[in-house]
Order: sequence, then C-alpha cells, then structure tokens
Amino acid sequence: MRLAREIGCELKVWRVTGDLAGGANLELSKLEEVVGPKTRIVAFTACSNILGQYTPVREVVDLVARRSEGRAKTVLDCVAYAPHAQLDVQAWGVDFLGFSFYKVFAPHVSLLYVAPTANDMLASLGHYFHPSAPSYKLAPGGASYELIYSTAAVLPYVASLSGLPDSTSVQERLSVGWTAVQAHEQLLGEKLLDYLTSDASRAKGVRVVGPQGMGPEKGRSAVTISFVVLDKGSFEPTGKGQIRKRIQSKDIVERFDKSGKVRPQLTSFQSTPC
Repeated sequence: MRLAREIGCELKVWRVTGDLAGGANLELSKLEEVVGPKTRIVAFTACSNILGQYTPVREVVDLVARRSEGRAKTVLDCVAYAPHAQLDVQAWGVDFLGFSFYKVFAPHVSLLYVAPTANDMLASLGHYFHPSAPSYKLAPGGASYELIYSTAAVLPYVASLSGLPDSTSVQERLSVGWTAVQAHEQLLGEKLLDYLTSDASRAKGVRVVGPQGMGPEKGRSAVTISFVVLDKGSFEPTGKGQIRKRIQSKDIVERFDKSGKVRPQLTSFQSTPC
C-alpha cells in the first residue's frame, strides 16, 4: 500500500464473499471486477490460512491474462498451501511463486520460483556480477548455507512416502507421496472436526469457523481448522452484533503467566513408527 502511494499506482483488493461462520470464498466474478487492461500485477494466495480452502490457481491465471490482455503478471503466495499439497508451477502458469520452508520443514528459508518470461522484470539486489540469475537477484545478502543445504532432504523424504522403488521417476514418486500426505491429513482432519462439531463441544460454546466438514467437496481442502469458544448467551450471533468469546488469546497468555515458571521434566520414551 505504501509503495502504491509512493509511485502513484492504484491498489485494488480482491475481497472475499460470505463470512467466516459459513465460509468465505475468493470468487472469480469478484476478481473480474478489479482486473483490467491497466492491471500489471495480481498477487493472491493458493490456500486460506484460516479456512483451509484452495484457490483455483489456473482459473485465476487464465482470467488475469484475459482481462489484462496479457499485460499483468501473477504472484502466488503458497505459504499455507505448500505443507499440504504438491506445487506445480507449469500446470498453474504463474509468473512468481513463493513460500517459507519453515512452514513445511524446519529451516527458516524462503523459496521463490520465477518464470523465465518474468526474469527480465527483476533488478539485482545482490552482487552486480550475477545479473541474470533470479536467485541472486532476490538475495540481498549472504545466505545460511547450512539451512539451505538441509532442504535438499525434503524432496527425497516426500518421495519415500510413496513406497515406490527408486527406479520409478521422481515425479511419480512425489505425486504418490503427496497423495499419501493428503490422505493422512484427511483422516486427522475428520477426527478433529468430529470432536469440535460434536454435541458435547457445541454445548461448551465451541464453533468451527468456516466449512464444517473435511475434504474439497465440503469446502475444506487443507487441514487448517479454526474455531472459537463463545460465551454463554451469545452462542448464536444475530444481526450485526458482536460475538463474545469465552476464551481469548490474552486469557491463555495470562493463565500461563500466573502459573509461574514451568520446570522441564526429563521423560524417557520410545519412538514408534506411525
């Protein structure tokens, strides 16, 4: 927003429709209203980090190309998508894609994809003698080599989840591996939602935010589940009145503060494959 003010650009927002209680969505019809021939960049997310809903990326890219007459570039934020599903920049056709590896794996390293057709848009932030490499253009300083090298284990690990022999192509093993991840997440998500939407939880004021079921057909693709615990007398919101939460973030922090110092205990355990 500050950059738009400084260089005199107009910033338009692709606003969600619906509400958090019933499910908020990014609808393509609303995107059509804000994209036109003067549009130059469209930035959007591949997955809601509150509701776990996927955005139809390819449809967005095609709409942007059509409405902007091929002038606009697309920037895709995959920070909430990358832990749950396979990225496919070729199928999506995006110009830029980024996410932070710590959302997927341990190191705090960022990953950015730049389409060859968009490389010329970038000026170097790093060394002048690396003018053509996108990775150097976006790296303003020295990187942690240990953290970067550790990410080399991520793809082999996901591929190993497929159970297929090493002679199988990496692409196929990754695809099957991600399918296994999604099946496991589906099971965990269903169990959690069954508990959160049970009569016992509802009686305590628990309300799931957004889709109540697990799975793309029910509106929730990723296992990203948000819920609130409401105060008595405001379980069902009416009109435009605010809902009072029984438990708020500050209450949890206050409870920990009052409990005093927590002394760590050494516990022996055996790890069991799951």
